[in-house]
Amino acid sequence: DPTMNGSVSVNAGFRAARQLLLDIGSLGLPTSTEYVDTITPQFVADLVSHALVGARQACSRAHRELAFGLSTPVGFQSTSSTVLAAADAVRASSAAHAFLSVSKQGVAGICQTTGNRDGYMVVPPPADAQIEQQASDALESMGLPSRVLVDCTSLGGCQTPAQMAGAAAAAAARVTGGSNRVCGVLLGSFLLEGRQELTPGKALVRGMSVAEPCMDWSATEAAIEELATAVRVRRGEMPPPKKARAA
Repeated sequence: DPTMNGSVSVNAGFRAARQLLLDIGSLGLPTSTEYVDTITPQFVADLVSHALVGARQACSRAHRELAFGLSTPVGFQSTSSTVLAAADAVRASSAAHAFLSVSKQGVAGICQTTGNRDGYMVVPPPADAQIEQQASDALESMGLPSRVLVDCTSLGGCQTPAQMAGAAAAAAARVTGGSNRVCGVLLGSFLLEGRQELTPGKALVRGMSVAEPCMDWSATEAAIEELATAVRVRRGEMPPPKKARAA
C-alpha cells in the first residue's frame, strides 16, 4: 500500500519497491528485507542481498522451503522461548530439498534446491548474552556455524532509540572482547529519530518512521563506527580502545 491510505495498490507498490532497490543497488549498497509471506520474494528477491524470517514464521514449513531456495543469507529470528525452533530452521534450510512450488510461468512445479548454508539466527540483546550463548550452542550442536545477529530493534525489546544504541554498544563490547558469535546487529534507523502515527488529514514529517521507533542518521553512524572499531580489534588490526578514567 504505497500511498498508505487503504487503497492497497499492490502493483504500484511492487514497481516502487523494485525501483528503490535498483537505485540502491546502483550505489553499490546491499539491501535486506523481511519476508512475511512466500509470494512477495518472487517479485523482489533478485534485487535483495539478505533476508530475514520472523520468529513466528521460523516454524513454518513454507518459509523454510523459501529459505532453502534463496540465493542470499537468511536469518531466522528467535525469542527466549523459540531458540531451538529457530536453530532447527537454520539446520533444515541448509539441506538439499525437493518440494512443490509455483514456477516463473505461474504453474505448479517441482523445485529442487541444494540448500542454503548461509543461514544463521537473530537473537534479542539480553545484557548477559544468555540467549546469544544458548543460540550459539544450539547451532554448534547441529554442526552449524555458531553465528548470531543481535536484534537491537523494537522486535528485540529495544523500545527507544537510546535503548537501541545501548544494545548495539553492548554487542560491540562483546566483539571487542573477542566474541566470534556476533556476526552483526539489526538496527531501526531512519533520517529522523522516533516514529509518527498515520493520522487522516495530517501531513507526515518527511524522514520519520511510521512503523517502529528509529535511531536518527547521526546515531546510526556512531553505532556503525563503534561496531567497525570492535571488528578491527577482534581481527587484531588495532589495539582495544582505552577506557575513560573515572573523575
